[in-house]
Amino acid sequence: MKELIKDMIEGMAETVEKLVPEVGDFEPVAVGFDNHNKDYVSDRFWLEVRQPPEGISQRDVKRGLFIEAGDEYHEAEIMMACGDKQEMLSKLWTTGFEEDLLRCIKKLDDFIRHPD
Repeated sequence: MKELIKDMIEGMAETVEKLVPEVGDFEPVAVGFDNHNKDYVSDRFWLEVRQPPEGISQRDVKRGLFIEAGDEYHEAEIMMACGDKQEMLSKLWTTGFEEDLLRCIKKLDDFIRHPD
């Protein structure tokens, strides 16, 4: 799982560099992997960067970084960071971010396992 998380972080950093503008609207970008580890019930895990909803101040420069998990019936997410493009990239390369993601993946998977 740790190697998949590392690859996901690297893939998201490359994607943010290429597809997320410093200013202006953009389509959400996501990088993830299908889960084959039987210790988790979620089918997939992914990182996503997207803009805040309409009406948020400085929406043209703010971006949100989320870790998400899902199965056939449920999806869950945790916001990992909010800020401009450079802050998203800095978060992705922060020492310990892989471990933070693994903890969040476990929390999300537990939620999906017990959604009620």
